[in-house]
Amino acid sequence: MNIDFDLAFLYYQEKAILDARDPKMEELDSHIKKFSVYLKTASIFDLIKLIVFAYKKKYGQEKYWYRKILILGSSKIDFSFLDNLDEEADLYAPKEIIDRDDIKHLILRRFDDVENNSLFLKELELAFISSQDRILLTQGIAEELSGLSFSRSDTAQESTFVVNDSPIASIRISTSKFILTINQDKWVRYFG
Repeated sequence: MNIDFDLAFLYYQEKAILDARDPKMEELDSHIKKFSVYLKTASIFDLIKLIVFAYKKKYGQEKYWYRKILILGSSKIDFSFLDNLDEEADLYAPKEIIDRDDIKHLILRRFDDVENNSLFLKELELAFISSQDRILLTQGIAEELSGLSFSRSDTAQESTFVVNDSPIASIRISTSKFILTINQDKWVRYFG
């Protein structure tokens, strides 16, 4: 995977500065813009590899995956939340508001830590509009997980990776869906 941007913004806690913007965020702006373009134009194969790469060693902020894949004006489009989602905590983007024509939906299932006023990513799910080459996607995931201790099991419908000592607890991939589950022991509290 060749990317020409740094993912440091995923792991950076922006500082609240009165009447100003955190200067570090200004430095990261060009990387965020390139990331946004990549999310909208990369193949599904490369997009999945980027997600795995991003969470392989560090727990990052999920807001960028959601905000940067949406179409301009998406907040004005009315859509129904899926029944199995928590409208207060989870983020859901159906195909109508995603700036891609190959993704059916993006779901970010989150844990709402009310006591500490924080939300933590539990699971990231990408559903595909058309059937994908599971063997190819599985190979890409295995490449990105190299250097980590993991096991893999395959059935006729799905491949599952269980990862040790990583923010990634597991990954499930089928011809129709990619699901990355986060290791809750690696959660980091981000604000903003």
